[in-house]
Amino acid sequence: MAAEQPLRVAVVGGSLGGLATAVALGVEAGCEIDVYERSERMELTEGAGLWVQAEFENYMREKGVADMSTAGCTPDSMT
Repeated sequence: MAAEQPLRVAVVGGSLGGLATAVALGVEAGCEIDVYERSERMELTEGAGLWVQAEFENYMREKGVADMSTAGCTPDSMT
């Protein structure tokens, strides 16, 4: 008998909520995840006032995302 294939899930939106959903479904539920984001790059008006809180960083590290420096960008790098 062939092994069952993992459920394939599309997450629309690469914001913190979309990324957290992708991690939860991928790590916790074993799904195969594709994340889709409409913006090719972040504009200064999009998300410049958002930051990742320590609880979210801890959650991501617990799920195997060890290098949080690649999980976002600073306003200086969005030009």
